[in-house]
Amino acid sequence: MGRRDGARHRPDRGRGPHRGTGRRPAPGGRLGSPRRAAPLRFQALLRLFAWECAQEEDTPEEREGVLDRALDGWLSLCWVAYQRLYGAEFASLDGIPEPNLPQSLVEELLTDPMEWMEAEHSALVDAVRQAAETGRAAHAWKLALLSNPLQESRS
Repeated sequence: MGRRDGARHRPDRGRGPHRGTGRRPAPGGRLGSPRRAAPLRFQALLRLFAWECAQEEDTPEEREGVLDRALDGWLSLCWVAYQRLYGAEFASLDGIPEPNLPQSLVEELLTDPMEWMEAEHSALVDAVRQAAETGRAAHAWKLALLSNPLQESRS
């Protein structure tokens, strides 16, 4: 039994408040983070399905428009976050769109700009990469520049 049994994944059967929650106790008896493997795989399947639907149902012009709007949204949120961190007088960029989200949502998202940038780091990197790969150099450059405060705080 021993080694082979330990290699299998078994549900946590321990005692305490973590029992049955999908969480494991962290050092000191606190709950650890929930297991996230299944939801991430499901999200990847949804993303793939949405991409396939877009390829079949949307014209190339519609897909380009969606990408432009998404990158504009990232750019506008990064600009607001950057202004809140450094002030508007420290940067001057042309072509930054107004946020296409309700102001209340922008306020909620950017209550703490660094926390938002940290939470969205991988998405910002993906947005810069996608902008560069699709020939949107201005978007890629501006997104990289405006997400710089996060890079500075990580080094």
